[in-house]
Amino acid sequence: MNIFLTSCILFSLIYLAYTCSQYHTVVSGDICYTIANKYQITLNDLMNLNPGLNCQLLYIGQQICITSPLTTKPPSGSCSSYYTVRPGDYCYLIAQNNGISLIDFYNLNNGINCNYLQVGQSVCISGGGGSGGGVTTTSSPSVTSTGNLVTKDEFINAVVSSGYQRPRDDQYVNFVSKARPDGSITSKRELAMFLAQILWESGGLVYLSEIACLQNGCAGSYVTADDYPGQKYYGRGYIQLTWSYNYKAASQDLYNDLRLYTNANQVALDDGIAWAVSFWYWKKNVHSRPGVSSGQFGATTNAINGALECSGPYTSKARQRFEIYKKVLIAFSIFEAPIENGCYN
Repeated sequence: MNIFLTSCILFSLIYLAYTCSQYHTVVSGDICYTIANKYQITLNDLMNLNPGLNCQLLYIGQQICITSPLTTKPPSGSCSSYYTVRPGDYCYLIAQNNGISLIDFYNLNNGINCNYLQVGQSVCISGGGGSGGGVTTTSSPSVTSTGNLVTKDEFINAVVSSGYQRPRDDQYVNFVSKARPDGSITSKRELAMFLAQILWESGGLVYLSEIACLQNGCAGSYVTADDYPGQKYYGRGYIQLTWSYNYKAASQDLYNDLRLYTNANQVALDDGIAWAVSFWYWKKNVHSRPGVSSGQFGATTNAINGALECSGPYTSKARQRFEIYKKVLIAFSIFEAPIENGCYN
């Protein structure tokens, strides 16, 4: 081995030792997405923490960085009061417990990454003028002024408090504007159930294509005699729509043509379409199911993936969906006891 190559390897090892504070050791069956999901970080975060990582060539025993001390950013700007992160904390909980909005919390801690909060980390909870002092809160449309069932703050709080990264503004706009016309959702509680399911299905509004199908389109899967030539109908959209007959029916109902049937990838590439299709699926398959209108969250899980999660081998996943729902209810200021019934009970 030449001196230059040896020096590069040594530098890389020293760099990783300095920039990484926690590792995952690859075991049989691991893929990048499952590793990221296990540690509640995004796939992009995982790739940024491991420059040059080839997710197609993971090997057993490989060390993957999943936490870096460099991701812990000190609070910026003028701060009069700090909070020390404790086990179980997340950004929305810290903000709520200290009497500030999540938007104020972000403004007080410019650049903070809520996926990388570490026990012992200091975060700012009050500006120079007292609680939230000196912070300009981003205004959000209210229910009374716009007719939206939830405000932008409520939407952001719901996503972030569930352990996911902050959503984009266009995601909020599409979410609130399509709930009624495409999903027939008129109650805040049902919209909370919908969002909880969508967060789980899409990995926190991140993945609009079925992860396992990104490389080869899942050739040989989801195939029927009625498929349009050259099209593959694997999961797309926030609810992971599959099979050509669903793409065709959604296209006809939403647009009065076959655009999604003849060009299925639009569902993954256009955020408005991704939301429209997901609300359409909810309207057709979930909205009218017994128990949904009375708040039985398990009934929505049963409608979406009941064969596997309500009586099959993955009931733990149904419970994880319910845990997200409980957080969304609080973020939406719906202070009622969440009902788990309708799936496996």
